[in-house]
Amino acid sequence: MTAIYQPQIGDWRYGLFECFDSIGDCLLGLFCPNCYAAYASDAAQESVIASILQCLCYPLGLCYLRPRIRNELGIPGSIFKDVLATCCCPCCTAIQIKREFAD
Repeated sequence: MTAIYQPQIGDWRYGLFECFDSIGDCLLGLFCPNCYAAYASDAAQESVIASILQCLCYPLGLCYLRPRIRNELGIPGSIFKDVLATCCCPCCTAIQIKREFAD
């Protein structure tokens, strides 16, 4: 019998470290993080200006984007956790944001 994690209503559909499930996203996020952050911003239907700022101000832009999306989707959490996730693993954060909107 295999236990399968079912996200609670309001949880992120993909955990922060589930970025490794998609090798293509993982490689792009690792080797071209600025471009991937802009891609994640675009997937979240942010404006073109916001996507450009994500590319130019990569970690700072993700610190703005993640809590905004979390609040928009009703995902519980705090600004502290958002900033911590973004500062410790910005590639995984960008991949998580993009995958949230990709499906």
